[in-house]
Amino acid sequence: MKMPDPGGELTISLDRSAGAARITSTRPLAATRVFIGKPVTEVAPRLPLLYSVCATAQAVACVHASEQLLGLQPAPAVVLRRRLLLLAETAKEHLWRLLLDWPRALASVTNAPPADEPALGTALRAYLTLRRAMSGDTDPLRPGAQAPPTHSPVAKAPLTTLAGIAEQHIFGVPSADWLRQVSSMGGLKRWAASHDTGPAKLVRIVGRDDLADLGRNPVPTLDLKPGCELLDQIRDALAAADADAFVARPSIGGRPHETTPLAREAARHGLVAELVARHGNGLLPRLAALLVELARTLAALEATLNATMGSELHGVGDRTTTSPVEKGSASASIGIADAARGLLVHRLEATDGRVRGYRILAPTEWNFHPNGVVSEGLANIVQDLPSGADDALLRHRAALYVTAVDPCVPYRLEIEKGR
Repeated sequence: MKMPDPGGELTISLDRSAGAARITSTRPLAATRVFIGKPVTEVAPRLPLLYSVCATAQAVACVHASEQLLGLQPAPAVVLRRRLLLLAETAKEHLWRLLLDWPRALASVTNAPPADEPALGTALRAYLTLRRAMSGDTDPLRPGAQAPPTHSPVAKAPLTTLAGIAEQHIFGVPSADWLRQVSSMGGLKRWAASHDTGPAKLVRIVGRDDLADLGRNPVPTLDLKPGCELLDQIRDALAAADADAFVARPSIGGRPHETTPLAREAARHGLVAELVARHGNGLLPRLAALLVELARTLAALEATLNATMGSELHGVGDRTTTSPVEKGSASASIGIADAARGLLVHRLEATDGRVRGYRILAPTEWNFHPNGVVSEGLANIVQDLPSGADDALLRHRAALYVTAVDPCVPYRLEIEKGR
């Protein structure tokens, strides 16, 4: 008998007769209550034990909130280390999607390239080596960390490995060159036609099989720029009496939003914006956004590593200011991190340096909201299914769309019998 996943799972039911999709979740959204009463300084190092998926993003959001509460300022070199760890995790997760999940999902629909498990294994080993090198002799994810770790040069080799895997198995050229070549939809088509990597084949297949608009729907994106109104509304909702209900089914103005690589890159890269203008939030814009974000992440990794090495070489970050929580005071803070799947928000409340309340708003609750982008996209897939198509085609297309949005937990896909 299969044991239930400790992180919960999603059940996605497709109703062909009603042209609808229903999503239910067993995710343990109150798991952070185990930290209530614990010292705030102990939460960030322990959080990855509770959340294994995107563990670095979870720890980064937590440590940001913790430092605000405790008045701690980490060394600048430590801040750079955290950024590098977060970027490395995003690169690893995107490589997983592109080398394993997308090929498997498309293979069920058409003659797609096989999953590249050996390349993925090499990428995962490089990521783990990089993570160990970044930890050095100080845990950079501990609130107020000060001593700059001393092993930055060791990180250069695994970073080179990740870039090499992306060049050989994803882009066919160095990622920086790929970004210059695909600044428009025409550039993307020329690249896909002239290279034989798995993702290039995926782009060709999506175009050939008329899947570019698959799952397109009007659910808006969540763009949380500093100081924006949406961020203020989320802060208020997480502090309200019904905050638990908001975390389970988040919405702004009565509407769920999408937070994904597509939501981020549509506002930052011309190719993705052009694809969104033509295909909305359909399948091709999602694939392009993942490719663009991987290339941009690899560039940011190199720049951040160089900055980290420079800061340590010149002794940057040896000074700090601390201001512990006043005796008897209670306060709350928000920590935010751009996780691979979308925006991650932590709200931490403490009294006398001990946790009094803790809530996490994760991307999956936005994207797999019962009325969110996946639910609406799948409903459109059901309604747009060709006349006479069997359940197998529906299941395959639905799985492809779910993979494109990417939950952080396992899911079950069910097709209800017509009544």
